[in-house]
Amino acid sequence: MRRRRRSAQRDSLVAIMDRDRRLISAQELHTNLRAAGAEISLATVYRHLLSLSEKGEIHTVHGRDGEALYRRCGDRLHHHLRCHGCGRTEEITAQVEQDAMLSAAADAGYDDVQFTIELAGRCAVCRSCGDQGHRDA
Repeated sequence: MRRRRRSAQRDSLVAIMDRDRRLISAQELHTNLRAAGAEISLATVYRHLLSLSEKGEIHTVHGRDGEALYRRCGDRLHHHLRCHGCGRTEEITAQVEQDAMLSAAADAGYDDVQFTIELAGRCAVCRSCGDQGHRDA
């Protein structure tokens, strides 16, 4: 019975992440899950996020303040471009940069190299809104 409940909690967490394509904190996920009626602790949210991250089902990046943020992403190799104002996040490719980094790692004798490139700025909508940003991303 307990295993079924954890699976339902995980499924609810994944559903929220599928709907909200921004980078999202564990605390915000927890708040959204509780608002949807889920009985789940913040510690359980973190456990699910760790498990999903280890399986490659979500990506973890760190915000300006160092807080871990999470996002469900596609399967292809990509990096993130995040808006400081609204949190909107785009998946981008940087093939030339990826190739250069992998080549540098190989030259240093490394293989099985993993890395992410994180870019942050302000999207066009936030620039047009001034410093206030928007939350409909």
